[in-house]
Amino acid sequence: NTTDFGNLYNRFDGASGSGNATRGIFAQGYYGSSINVIQYITIASTGNATEFGACSNSSRLSSGSSNATRSVINEGAASSPYASNTMGYITIGTTGNTSDFGDLRCYVSGGASSVHGGLS
Repeated sequence: NTTDFGNLYNRFDGASGSGNATRGIFAQGYYGSSINVIQYITIASTGNATEFGACSNSSRLSSGSSNATRSVINEGAASSPYASNTMGYITIGTTGNTSDFGDLRCYVSGGASSVHGGLS
């Protein structure tokens, strides 16, 4: 059986997920239009998500990968109508907006990671 954990700060679908042993990160998504919000939960306790910051663009087709320190967010599709080839990163232990990590040329990506880093 499941138990209620809490609610997201913004309601959306198609978000990326990443995190570490302390925080779960949810970024971007779609709710009537694409959004660029990043929010987090504290895994060890129940409760609602809190706003973390923002991605550099709005997208509904993102993915994330992380290690214990950093999360890389593939910020969306590389072709219309959701054009972006940006990858941004955040430091999971602090809050704030993404910083440029590099470029990724694909329409839809998936993320996988280990304690050493991630792949897209």
